Amino acid sequence: MALNDYDVIDQLYDMLQDHSAEVAASCVCSLNEMLGAEGGMACNKAVLMHLLNRIADFHEWHQCIDHHALPRVARCSARDLR
Repeated sequence: MALNDYDVIDQLYDMLQDHSAEVAASCVCSLNEMLGAEGGMACNKAVLMHLLNRIADFHEWHQCIDHHALPRVARCSARDLR
């Protein structure tokens, strides 16, 4: 069975909203690892803004990890990010 059969991926995306910055950062790491073959975690405007708004809450190591998600969003057109 694939991980998605257990809704693990969806649960991790939901947990990005967790109050704990450690939990959210761990979810980013886990999603990037599990979805590595697909280019890592999907990062749309909502996810990007959520992570950027919480950046001060993250430990500096997690800030570095979260910045790896940003280039995927940069591929979107500027129109999509407005």
